[in-house]
Amino acid sequence: MKQRTSVMKIGVIRYRRYEERVLLNEHFVMDDLFRIIMNDADFMWFSIIDEKEKILLSTWFPDTESGALFVKVAPAPVRETEILGTEYDAYRNPQYRYRKKVTWKVGSYTFSHKRKAVGYVFQTNRRARHIINFFLERENRNESNR
Repeated sequence: MKQRTSVMKIGVIRYRRYEERVLLNEHFVMDDLFRIIMNDADFMWFSIIDEKEKILLSTWFPDTESGALFVKVAPAPVRETEILGTEYDAYRNPQYRYRKKVTWKVGSYTFSHKRKAVGYVFQTNRRARHIINFFLERENRNESNR
């Protein structure tokens, strides 16, 4: 009887000072990965490697030179406020009123409304989650067919 050798895929979460290796099996929780990506200030990139240390999928674009699939993941929107001008009225409390322009930045994209920025983040991360899930399920299907 032929024994099946399981192809072990490992996820590498790279932070500023260290990297963490995660086993991509049935106990892997995708929501935790995206929570780290969205909220952790030290997060840099995530990649999936096989047993031969070859990068298969990555969120860091320079890894595509080695043949990895690039997945774009959007960070949380950041509010930016620009003061356009100041009005002064001695009879009003507070005496100064500021005219402001509020924009929301997601990576290099700028949005005028928070709702549009959150929608962009949701759609981009939904695509990334789908690609990662499809990639893991495809590898599991190929493993079971062997």
